[in-house]
Amino acid sequence: MNKEEIINYLMTHEYSEWQEEDRDWLMSLDENKLKKMQSSVENLESLLQKPEAKDRDSVEEFVAQAPENIKGILNRGLQMVNEQKDRVVQNLVRSLSEEQLRKKSIEELEKIADIIQGSGKAA
Repeated sequence: MNKEEIINYLMTHEYSEWQEEDRDWLMSLDENKLKKMQSSVENLESLLQKPEAKDRDSVEEFVAQAPENIKGILNRGLQMVNEQKDRVVQNLVRSLSEEQLRKKSIEELEKIADIIQGSGKAA
């Protein structure tokens, strides 16, 4: 895929939040970064296609069903991820809408942050 095709893919894929208004910014990225973004979307799609991922409604539901001896550990981990996600979102909110960012996983947010920092857009 060439750069234009990757951008079109990112903007039209159901698991991607990129929109037409992001096209100029996406075009400013080098092709390797766009390929990483494409790979992330494909990996997310693959994960969501697995039956076990579809069977769970949410992380919170999964934690609620966990054995008592590990529920506290999972809750603490979830709290840490949410705190980290809040920090990353605050750093990225200058480049994307907060609503778009809140829909993404912490892994996606960190990848976006790496891309933005590499392009000189993040502080």
